[in-house]
Parts: sequence; C-alpha cells; structure tokens
Amino acid sequence: MKKITKISTSFALLSAFVLVPVISHAQINLDTKIKADLSLVEKAEDNNSSIRFENKNKVEADFEESEDETSEEENESNSRERDSYRINPAGIAVVSAGQVKSEEDLKIFKSNLMVKERGVSKIDFDYDKDGESDITIMYSHKGKFLGFIPVNLKSTTTVVSKENKELEVHSKLPWWSFLVSNKNYIKADLESNIENNVAIKENAKFDATASEKAELLEAVIVEIKAQIEAEASINN
Repeated sequence: MKKITKISTSFALLSAFVLVPVISHAQINLDTKIKADLSLVEKAEDNNSSIRFENKNKVEADFEESEDETSEEENESNSRERDSYRINPAGIAVVSAGQVKSEEDLKIFKSNLMVKERGVSKIDFDYDKDGESDITIMYSHKGKFLGFIPVNLKSTTTVVSKENKELEVHSKLPWWSFLVSNKNYIKADLESNIENNVAIKENAKFDATASEKAELLEAVIVEIKAQIEAEASINN
C-alpha cells in the first residue's frame, strides 16, 4: 500500500513538472495575444481619432472657405453698390433721408435709393399739381403665376398730400395679378399702414421741404418692405 502511495506521489510530482511549463507557456501566449489585441484596438482608436480629427479639420476648413467666399461675394456686391452711388457737390453719397439738405440732394437720394433698395423700380415726385403733391413708388413683389411659376410683379403706391393737409394713399397691382398667388401684398393693409404711419403724416405736406420729402419717401418704402416680410413669413 505504501508502495502504491509513493508511486502516486511520484506521478503527481512528475505531472506537475510537465504541465507547469505548458500552462505557463499557454498563459504567456494568452497574455501576449491579449496585449496584441489591445494594441490593435488602441491603434484602431488612434486611427479613428486621427480620421475624425482630419475630417473635423476638413469640414471646418471647407466651412471657413465657404464663409470667405460668401463674404467676398457680399463685399464685392457692396463695393459695386457703393461705386454706383451718386455724390453731391460736397462729395457725399446721399443714401439716407437725414443727409438730404437741398432739392439737389433729394434728386441724388432718389437715384441712390433705387440702387440701395433693390425692390424699388421707380420713384416719381409730382408737386404743384392742382393743389396736390404726389409721391409714387413702384416696388417688386415675388409671386407664383398660376400657382407654380415664379414671377415678379410691381405694385404702384401713391401718397397724395393736399393743401388742406389731407392725406390720401392709393396702391395697386397690375390687372393680371389675380392670376398670381403668394404675392406678399394686401392692398387694404398697406394703404392703412401708410396712412397711420406717424413719420408719413408729419412729412406728407403740400409745401414739404426736400428733407421732409426724403423722410416721406423713406417711410413709405419701410412700410412696403414691412408688409412684404410679414406676408412672406405667412406664405412660407
């Protein structure tokens, strides 16, 4: 019995000497594989991070380039616009009503306003006519002919100042405007807004000065643009 026990013990010791190196080798291989896999994962993450960083930089660069191009186009457009402005004898490009000091300034302001306000296609002054003074503005409105063809149609708005300080406002579209939808124009609202505008009331005089005429002109255009913007937000 003791002999069998010794044999078993010897066999166990022999097995341990044989298996330990195998297990250790397997463990080393496993550790090496795990480390290699982790290295690959880290490398992949680094590559992905690098790609994301490069893509981010590319997107930012493209965006900045696009902004630069847009800015250049706007600057070029503004430059052309400034170059188109007329100047008065004092060398001033009269582009606001506050700069108008004389009838000559008013003429220059009228011309420059048609450059500055792209929607304005025509401005007429008619004074000393049967005790009335008129200012007429033609303005372009976008719409859809027959509901789907984009077109521009022009409204004609006239502000009449009478000797008795009465104020009349008339506005209309071309006869064919009934075929156009989404016109960004409501006749009754526009006439009412102009009639109730404080600046227009104060400056719509039969014997208005050049400065007052300019203020009147500017205020009427503001009201037309305001209605266009309001109606456009509804139609869109």
